[in-house]
Amino acid sequence: MGMPIKDEMIDLYNKMSNEDKMFMIMLMAKDINVAVEVTHNGKPVEIYCLDLNPLIPVFINGTILQMKLEEPINLIDNEHSK
Repeated sequence: MGMPIKDEMIDLYNKMSNEDKMFMIMLMAKDINVAVEVTHNGKPVEIYCLDLNPLIPVFINGTILQMKLEEPINLIDNEHSK
């Protein structure tokens, strides 16, 4: 037997448009953090934990929702080549 609140949430999700889903993600943006693993030659080098962009955390890109991180990760050439 499923949990009633989960069933209600699934029903709500199935009724939502992309605009509704985007609004929901914007409401939750402050609670979302994305771990980005940077590799060099296939080996993990570093992990950056980034929040969603506070101004534009999510937008519609065609038929999908695309999330935008707070800042880009800038690597300097040969930074991890040792």
